[in-house]
Amino acid sequence: MVIGDSLMVSVANELPGALGCDVAKEAISGTGPVGPQFGVVWADRLPELLQRDRPQVVVMHWLPNYYDVPYDSPAWLPTVAAGVQRLVDQLRFARARVYIAVPPVADFGCEFNDANALAFTLWAWAVRAHIIRSAKVIDWRAALDPGEDPTPGLHLPDCVHLTDAGARLAAAVTALAIRR
Repeated sequence: MVIGDSLMVSVANELPGALGCDVAKEAISGTGPVGPQFGVVWADRLPELLQRDRPQVVVMHWLPNYYDVPYDSPAWLPTVAAGVQRLVDQLRFARARVYIAVPPVADFGCEFNDANALAFTLWAWAVRAHIIRSAKVIDWRAALDPGEDPTPGLHLPDCVHLTDAGARLAAAVTALAIRR
């Protein structure tokens, strides 16, 4: 099963081909793991999905830009981490293996201001540092932006969302992590 935001939608579309099996694609654009302000309260929706699909593996990804707390607030990271941890705990209780993908963006200039760049960088660090317990990390950044600039052809002009080629690469990296 795949849950998450707009980035996960494009990767979820490529994941069945990369894994060679069916995938429950539940990612919804414009959603975040915290609060109802984005149309979905994932902590409320997840039990229904778990009952229906009974997934063995769940891959999730969240961009750090869908929250009530401003990026430059000291409460931002703990708020997001607590929301994601709640989801991971629900999934682990259902005995699913859980993977969290590191956001494939950081400080590329583009449309980012300093607060946005810092938010993405802090969230990527937090996921890599395993502040979310009981989840494995898939590092999309290592594949999608190995240098200082975004890899040509993998990101849309917003430097956040992925092209079809970028989504295929992220799906391949995800499939490799799941198979290990």
